[in-house]
Amino acid sequence: MRGYGESRAMPDLPTHFLDDVGVLMPDTQMTITQLDGALQHLERFDPVTGVLNRTGLAAHLRGQPSEGYFLLVIRFCNGSVAKTDCEAGHYDQVHRVLVKRMALQFGTNLRARVGELDYIIVMPKTTEPREAGVFRLRASLDVMSADVGFGVNRVCPELTAGVAPPEADVMASIDTALATARTASLSSPIAVHSAQEQDKLGSDSVLEKELRFAISNDELVLHFQPVMDTQQQRAIGAEALLRWNSPNKGLVPPGQFIPLAEASGLIDPIVMWVLRKACATLAEWGPDMSVAINLAARQFMDAHLDRHVAEAIADAGIDGSQLEIELTETVATVDHSYTLRTFDKLRALGVRLAIDDFGTGYASMSMLHKLPFQKLKIDREFVTNVNSTTDKQAICTSLIALGSGLGCRFWLKGPRRWHRSNSCARAAVICSKAIIFRAPYPRR
Repeated sequence: MRGYGESRAMPDLPTHFLDDVGVLMPDTQMTITQLDGALQHLERFDPVTGVLNRTGLAAHLRGQPSEGYFLLVIRFCNGSVAKTDCEAGHYDQVHRVLVKRMALQFGTNLRARVGELDYIIVMPKTTEPREAGVFRLRASLDVMSADVGFGVNRVCPELTAGVAPPEADVMASIDTALATARTASLSSPIAVHSAQEQDKLGSDSVLEKELRFAISNDELVLHFQPVMDTQQQRAIGAEALLRWNSPNKGLVPPGQFIPLAEASGLIDPIVMWVLRKACATLAEWGPDMSVAINLAARQFMDAHLDRHVAEAIADAGIDGSQLEIELTETVATVDHSYTLRTFDKLRALGVRLAIDDFGTGYASMSMLHKLPFQKLKIDREFVTNVNSTTDKQAICTSLIALGSGLGCRFWLKGPRRWHRSNSCARAAVICSKAIIFRAPYPRR
């Protein structure tokens, strides 16, 4: 037993003796064999659903001819939200239901759970036209996305898919398939791997390694975009914008590395860094200034968000009202009950809340008026050239009147000159509002 525990090597015990020790030998051999089988099962199978895990899938694929199959990834996009909202045990049950639905849709094809939210199905290659395969896959996603009910509570799975061919390296095949699936979205739920995507994945892989190093090497910086009061014509705060100052590439645009950070999971430590850095900067600026930071859906759905914010505020020694958290209209209304609970926790810390890109989402007024936010940011699409465009003037005036009725302050995104904001300022002179007035710059 000691030898097995140290090296996992199966012993070859003698079983032909008839004394007490001899009888013990076959019992020990059987016990070790059963233990080894149990350990192999734990190592290769997902304990919740019973299907293979990543290790088990890789072991299976190493024995398969690569020309005979392709990998289909099914991604449970809103699984993190479901995990937060579900009662104990229900979240695991949702995954079991999804696995059963996959069996109904894809038959006996091998299934594996390779991450918290990702499943891979090993599909045999066919001569079916690509368009027909995509059509059938979309229909399967619709069927598998049916509600999962637990009494009066329901979970609505949002599923996307990625399709990728195998590679010589099995683990690389799995990673490529998962990366392909991450490029899908609810509006375009199926992503198919291509040669162009392979090149992009290679480039992204290099950039991801550099980004990991950038976090620990203090290459990330915050730039601040001043927020001007339109009546007093002075700065009353700033919006914190993340930049990556790479020693090799220079200033990397956010649009190039933020999506990569979100796909790879690096966005979590990055957002925590932004939160703490913004609070530390406020401590230097003094109590009369405020800073706004933007949260994406992944960070907003973190069940411990309020604790992270409370710690950052306390460590910096600032007042909670100096910090403002922005969410897009779409993120704020995707799960109304969760958003309301989280807003209440943040408000209890004194943190102010804002809806970003107001007017571009699809939120209903019945949902918005129930959320305790204090500020609306009108998207620059409506503000650019507003001084000379009558339809944009009408839109801005209507949005300002609507928000005024909700008791909100305003930020107008986009104008860099005062005369461009005059129409909006006149339209909402009775409202307290501000304008993001000039280009962002490093902390001063």
